[in-house]
Amino acid sequence: MPRSHSYRFTNGSIVTMDPDNPVAGEVITQGDRIVWVGNRGDAPTEYRRAREIDLNKRLLLPAFSDAHTHFVLHALGLQRVDLVGTSSLATGKARIKEHLKNEKSARGWVIGQGLDINLWKGKWPNRKDLDALIPDRPAAIWTHDHHSMWVNSEALKRAKITQDTPDPNDGEIVRDSHGEPTGILKESAYKPVWSKVPKPSDAEMKRATLYAQALAHEQGCVALGGDMGDTNTLRVFRALQSQNKLRMRLWKSVPVDKLDDAIALGLTSGLGDEWIKIGAVKIFLDGALGSRTAWMLKPYSSEPGNTGIPQYTDKEFRSILQRASKNGLSVCVHAIGDAACRQAIRIIGEYAGKFPKHQPPRIEHLQIIDKADLGRLARSGIVCSMQPCHLLTDRDYCDEHWGRRSHMAFAFRTLAEHGIPMAFGSDVPIEPLNPIEGIGAAVYRSRPEDKRGSWHKKERLTVWEAVHGFTAGAAYAAGESHRRGMIRPGQLADLVILDRNIFTIKPVEIFDAAVDLTMVGGEPVFDRSG
Repeated sequence: MPRSHSYRFTNGSIVTMDPDNPVAGEVITQGDRIVWVGNRGDAPTEYRRAREIDLNKRLLLPAFSDAHTHFVLHALGLQRVDLVGTSSLATGKARIKEHLKNEKSARGWVIGQGLDINLWKGKWPNRKDLDALIPDRPAAIWTHDHHSMWVNSEALKRAKITQDTPDPNDGEIVRDSHGEPTGILKESAYKPVWSKVPKPSDAEMKRATLYAQALAHEQGCVALGGDMGDTNTLRVFRALQSQNKLRMRLWKSVPVDKLDDAIALGLTSGLGDEWIKIGAVKIFLDGALGSRTAWMLKPYSSEPGNTGIPQYTDKEFRSILQRASKNGLSVCVHAIGDAACRQAIRIIGEYAGKFPKHQPPRIEHLQIIDKADLGRLARSGIVCSMQPCHLLTDRDYCDEHWGRRSHMAFAFRTLAEHGIPMAFGSDVPIEPLNPIEGIGAAVYRSRPEDKRGSWHKKERLTVWEAVHGFTAGAAYAAGESHRRGMIRPGQLADLVILDRNIFTIKPVEIFDAAVDLTMVGGEPVFDRSG
């Protein structure tokens, strides 16, 4: 579709996500803004020349925002070994062999991701399994949750990890009966290996990011309402912006190990423009469910005695919050287990009113919560940044590892009934960047092909609530409610057309919906019709 200064959307379903005006008959954009929302045929004559886009009974929504991503890592991962969906060591080996066969250069490190040990029936692979495929090059493959790593002997050698290497305080070098490293490195134990991996060049990252940006547009996503990657993301997006190639809005977190640098540079939450802005300080309080390192109040049902791996004492956590809030920075806290969530809720609550008013503090993931903490969370002002698509993968693992407690996992309805604000995302590359799948997961709580149907059905959301999490809710979590997330005059013209009205179909059918057109700042960036 050619670019035009003004567009008029008409003859379809328009859901604005604006509680004061939830549905409309016509929308008009001019430049990069929405200028009119109202009944069909009632627009002022001054907009008569707007180019008409006939919705033809389709659905117009605010464009989607993904509230939790690792976008450059995802972009680079599109070119690496992909073990997502493999069900055994044999299928994993086959995928690695296929990648090696198609490599353009058989030199340097082999990097991969997507190993889901739960799909492998809980059987961890060994460094020797990788050695048989890759004997003379270092190899490192992330687990599905990016909290553990499978490496070969050459990678251990380069990282100088041996039988005598002690475990870090917040990680584990898995060992065999003789004390030798097996090639599985949990939590921070992977850091010596990852530090040896050559960093991709800026040119490589830009090429990969442009490709990933185009794929995101095909999914109707135009904003990363939370990027949790390293500082490379900011540098790459700034470079693309300077070349007028950036068509994705970025809310960039500050890794906690860069807090001193951020303070010294005078970075504050909200600094930036409508394309790139500084978000909050990212802090890890625990690990992940898949690696059984999420910090729990009681031991895992599958591993008596294991309550996961906490990352900070209360004193250490308070020190970070004090320094961040004093210097104009909010926080976004990784907390998956109920113990980590309790620590986050309790201590962030002590700093209520001290964070920047335009940037609420956030808990990222909140995969399980104890009922006793709901009231305090509701009073805290914390936004829960969650990933509905995780439950599609994790429902069986929640039941296996958390047992009867799993009824409080991904407790969307319970949180909504307590008035707790939510923002939704994908955690890409952990799960695919696909907001429609996330909406389906929040509403239906199961994959369509799963004959068991909805998991903990009482926690299902309405379609409005689920869409809100990927639009207005994500914008609020990023301190952006004043300019995006709704179809309202004055807001940015970030819009998406779906091929069907997901508000009127069966929940299980939402997954089949497709994006027909995506617009960023009044500019069409994806058009399925060509």
